[in-house]
Amino acid sequence: MPPPAVVQECLRLGPFAAEAEAKAALARLAGMAEQPRLHEVPGKAASGYRVLIPAAASREDAQATVKRIVDAGFSDYFIIAQGDDANAIALGQYRNREGAERRLASLAAAGFAATLVPSGNETPARWWIDAALAAGTGAAAAMRQAGATQQQSLDCARLR
Repeated sequence: MPPPAVVQECLRLGPFAAEAEAKAALARLAGMAEQPRLHEVPGKAASGYRVLIPAAASREDAQATVKRIVDAGFSDYFIIAQGDDANAIALGQYRNREGAERRLASLAAAGFAATLVPSGNETPARWWIDAALAAGTGAAAAMRQAGATQQQSLDCARLR
């Protein structure tokens, strides 16, 4: 009777916040994995972006900043009256990051320290390692060696 066939186990290990971090984990897996490769899961952009000058200590301080904003030639502003951003100055709502960054740059050039605040669920890209485990290597050991916090089963045919 022939020995039982060894079933190869394939995994996706990660996630890693940066490509360099994933490449370092890939190097640590040397000898434990066959055909390892990086897999990027793209991030998701925010649904919009707000440009704000952070909250002033008082409404009067916010109004003094608005006077400087108007004197610098900006007309699109709003002092937030309530909530966590009370006395902050809103300087625009944008659908894309590029428009918000242009506004941020023009304010910075005029001497204003504004910030860009994403609206909605912005998520960064994540990196994973797809690999076939070498014979005798367990998934838990590979996960520890890579420094991964998660593992997912993967169809080995996807690695060919």
